[in-house]
Amino acid sequence: MAATADLLCGSWELVDYRTVIEGGDGKEEESVIFPLGRDAQGMITYTADGIISAHLMRPGAPPHLDTGALHGGTDEERARSLQHSLAYAGFYSVSPREEDPGHLIVRHRVVISSFPNWLGTVQARLATIRPATRTHLVLETEKPVHVEGTWRRLILTWRRIPEPEMRQNGVSRASRL
Repeated sequence: MAATADLLCGSWELVDYRTVIEGGDGKEEESVIFPLGRDAQGMITYTADGIISAHLMRPGAPPHLDTGALHGGTDEERARSLQHSLAYAGFYSVSPREEDPGHLIVRHRVVISSFPNWLGTVQARLATIRPATRTHLVLETEKPVHVEGTWRRLILTWRRIPEPEMRQNGVSRASRL
């Protein structure tokens, strides 16, 4: 994992999260869905020791009326919160993609997740990093997934959070290790 994992190490902010619906004949339709809205927010972090943590959300979720308790709120409010977010963490491995050496395959072994169906699974993603700048990462499902009666490719584009920006926001490399 060494050299290829070095390309991923660090924290990234979400630029775009979309699903592209595949046509029945294998051709891509013009249908794009933004599961958490066009303004979805998120962060993903890859550490040098193989840990991954990802958090995505739709901005604008209404606050729970019971604002004093972290796990408070009505059943409806808690259900609505889950519709606005996805979080998971675990371990990752990286390998070159045999069919296409320009892509990497990143496998996230999910240990904790707000989506219980992912617990104990391996989520494989094709990973492409812009070679010139190494500032953008695109993660795409290795194969289309079946969601709500259609086959879709999930595509997430991330921008590396530069070290000076992290320091400006109170995070230093030492506090991340």
